[in-house]
Amino acid sequence: MVLIEWDTPDKLKQLREILQRDGRGIPNNLIVDTSITYSIEQRYPVSRLRYFSTEIVGIQLPDTSLFSRRTVKPSVSTRAPPPSGHDDVILRAALADLIEKFKDRIERDGAVNMMTDQRTKDVFLSLLPTSLPFFVDLSPASTIVVFYMTDEQKGMLQEMDLPSIAGFYADGVDLEKDAKKIHENWIHSPSLESTTARLRHLPASVVRDSTTGEAVSWDMSSPFGQCSNLFTIPAYRGRGLAVLAQLHLAKTFISQGLRPFKYIEISNSRLLNATARHPLWMRWEEEND
Repeated sequence: MVLIEWDTPDKLKQLREILQRDGRGIPNNLIVDTSITYSIEQRYPVSRLRYFSTEIVGIQLPDTSLFSRRTVKPSVSTRAPPPSGHDDVILRAALADLIEKFKDRIERDGAVNMMTDQRTKDVFLSLLPTSLPFFVDLSPASTIVVFYMTDEQKGMLQEMDLPSIAGFYADGVDLEKDAKKIHENWIHSPSLESTTARLRHLPASVVRDSTTGEAVSWDMSSPFGQCSNLFTIPAYRGRGLAVLAQLHLAKTFISQGLRPFKYIEISNSRLLNATARHPLWMRWEEEND
């Protein structure tokens, strides 16, 4: 077994081609694919992911197992395709090899973020006690639903004009005017510096009051690619400004060769149902593979 680290732009491009060919649209691949794009373009130097692929010497596999580890936070993430295309012995060997490579890190961090199907996760966790007898899996059940744009939906959006809302207009972010305001209204903002870095390096959109020029609604993106932090100042809600901000952001994604996708909490049933009915968003139905 050979473990390959995708540590050069050429190798990252090869990995992106694999994702686009064999699994474009799979939720976890959306994250890796966008992150690879940012890495190649050096778009977000504040954060880095490292990518790995297992190759079984002398055996032809129907697909490639991809593993990534996030280096900015103390966690290890894995991505593997459903095991239907794998011999169980090969799957166990690949995961055992991964555990051995990251054993010290997993032991130090005490946490593993598994981004994979349940069968692969079960095999991974069954192997851990051999190397780490005191490890306990504390991964919570997913509370989000993934929505993304298909190629057809991306084409539809490219041909569309943005909604016209009297008294407001969509715009790019002005760091001097907008960064502090967005930081102060984002409950998950770790710091003004961190939020400013996102706004400087990654796609973001604001909707401004035509009279004052102030940002009253906005949407931004995370280093992992999804649309995030969609927010409208309370006094301006109910006018469709958030939809305008997100569509403006999605157009920016597409113009930069990225695929728009987002997460919605399952507890937000109103937004979940509205997005499921929207012609520009496709829900990822995990239960239907």
